[in-house]
Amino acid sequence: MARRKSTGEELLELFSLMPWYICLILALALHFGVDVYVSMSAPDTELKASPQLASSVISNMFGNIVLLLSKWALPFLLIIAAFGSFMRSKRQARVYDGIKSAQYDESISKLSWRNFEVLVGEFFRRDGYIVYDTGKGKDGGVDLRVIKDGQLYLVQCKHWQQLRVPVNVVRELFGVMISENADGVFIVASGSMTKDAKEFAQGKRIEVIDGKKLRQFFEQQQQSKERYRFVPTSVETREKHSCPICGGEMTERVAKRGPRAGQKFLGCLKYPNCRGIVNL
Repeated sequence: MARRKSTGEELLELFSLMPWYICLILALALHFGVDVYVSMSAPDTELKASPQLASSVISNMFGNIVLLLSKWALPFLLIIAAFGSFMRSKRQARVYDGIKSAQYDESISKLSWRNFEVLVGEFFRRDGYIVYDTGKGKDGGVDLRVIKDGQLYLVQCKHWQQLRVPVNVVRELFGVMISENADGVFIVASGSMTKDAKEFAQGKRIEVIDGKKLRQFFEQQQQSKERYRFVPTSVETREKHSCPICGGEMTERVAKRGPRAGQKFLGCLKYPNCRGIVNL
């Protein structure tokens, strides 16, 4: 049976997910913020012996303990987390810089699944995203959470070179995106995706990056320094139209058969439970 983590260990693990500079800023803000708070607090009024005296003393003792923890213990944990986060960022940079365009396929094939996640995270970080590692992909299939311009995207990494990523992987992550109200999804694979997976992603806030596309993006960043931009499916369109049946969110799709085959329309995200559509 695994040992239960202490509160300090859980806090340290949580803090270490943040960028190192944010940890340092929080540590300084807490340490000096306590002094500011104490200096601004009005002095306690002298109490005469009364039934309220004991409770006042206990309250003051508890407050002093909280202040000590805020001034020393939490900043100490944040500084340790900042060091760990800084070292991790250096390791991520080494993994990224170790991939050479001329030997891309060979370099990728030698990566462990964990280092592949590191590579993908560094790719987003160099493109201006704030990257949070969820911890070995145990969080509903989400390996990374990336934020840019106030928008949250979920990222799943698949280091499958011999197998193609199936549609159920895309569908499950899409469900997580809806439940978390995220702005979009990236599925990054070192190999390829099935046809069904690509078709399911069409018209939704899902960006599928297979091995071929990832190589192109990587070469752009290393050589021409161009930056890849992810633009979710028409945010304005999603806001203007709600499902005429259930009132829920809709997504852009393409009709595959019938008199409107090949034309775009908005379909309810709850399909097949709800079959509401809006023709464009």
